[in-house]
Amino acid sequence: MSLVHYIVHKHFPQYITNQDVIQNGYIGLIKAVDSFDESMGNTFSTYAARCIFNEIAIDLRRQNKYAKDISFEDTCNTIQTIMDAVMM
Repeated sequence: MSLVHYIVHKHFPQYITNQDVIQNGYIGLIKAVDSFDESMGNTFSTYAARCIFNEIAIDLRRQNKYAKDISFEDTCNTIQTIMDAVMM
């Protein structure tokens, strides 16, 4: 679990306080435990670090994709519609 915190601090310092990022790191650690194959020649910590990093990066990319789908203009139009409905 300290490996997860190390990777978040090293590669994603802006998300240190974000518990979702740390939880995704734990998911990556669990996947590493389930899929580690000693015969491939890697140490577990090297393999787990890559799994943790990938799991966090995938989730952050997914979040950024959805954040870009909402435009400022759409948000303003939605707020204006709500304000018009309240004023009636």
